[in-house]
Order: sequence, then C-alpha cells, then structure tokens
Amino acid sequence: MFGRPESDDHPGVVALPPLIFAGFLVAGILLTWALPAFLPSAYTTWMLALGGFFVAAAVVLAIGGILAFTKAGTNIEPTKPALVLVFDGPYRFTRNPMYSGLILMLVGISLLFSIDYALVLAMPFAAVLHYGVVLREEAYLTAKFGEPYQNYLTQTRRWI
Repeated sequence: MFGRPESDDHPGVVALPPLIFAGFLVAGILLTWALPAFLPSAYTTWMLALGGFFVAAAVVLAIGGILAFTKAGTNIEPTKPALVLVFDGPYRFTRNPMYSGLILMLVGISLLFSIDYALVLAMPFAAVLHYGVVLREEAYLTAKFGEPYQNYLTQTRRWI
C-alpha cells in the first residue's frame, strides 16, 4: 500500500530526524524574522567561535555514527530494520551520537548566523527527538535484541 513501510520491523519514529531538524530550523528562521532579536548581531567573535565549535562537534558525532553503522552493516534510516547492534565509534560513550549531533548543529547554526529563535527552539527540538524518536527506538531495540541491548542501556549514556 502507498506510504506504508514494507515491514513492521522498525521503531515507528514520528518523522525522520533530519526532517524534524529542518522543520525546527525553518521555524526558528521565521520567528527570528518576525519577532524582536535578543542575540547580538551575527559575526561577533564569541558567537563565531562557539557556533563553530558546536557545528564541528556535531559533524564529528554525526559522521562517527554514520561510519559506525556503515561498518557494522546496519541501516541508518530509522524507518528500516536494525540488523545488528552498534557499540563502536561514538556509540562507546553515547547511545545517540547522530541525534546529539543534530541538536548541537541547531545550536551552532543559531549562534553562527544569529538565528535567535532557532536557539530557543533547541530544547523543544531535543524533546521531540527524545520522545518521538529515541524512546521509540529504545523500545524497538529492546524488543528486538533483548538482553544485549538492555546491558548497553545500563552501561552507556543516552546523550553526550
């Protein structure tokens, strides 16, 4: 049937995380355009440095997560089945490096380009990822992989 996944072997996330990110970024841009600003003008030294740091950290986390999934031979897209558990790369110290990277990316872009309300929306964005993606993935992976995943849950932080 059109628009339905081929199988039920997936976590049932509310939307693809990059699309959620894009929606929050666009909403932040529109609100910044429509409402009074509170951040200093773009391109101040501290905003460039801090924003650049967050963007760089986001890229490192996201690429590390993608490479770990690729090396393990599992699907990156949360609409497809998980084939194996991944414990390598950034997954050694956080269960959600790609999602943490998206949050850091939103904060970094907000600071780099003085997008005031995208910065305000970073916490609601993190909440949507947490409740609409991460918790669903955790329930799915627990049901699919059982004890090995439950052990991972107790040994590794959810966020950075």
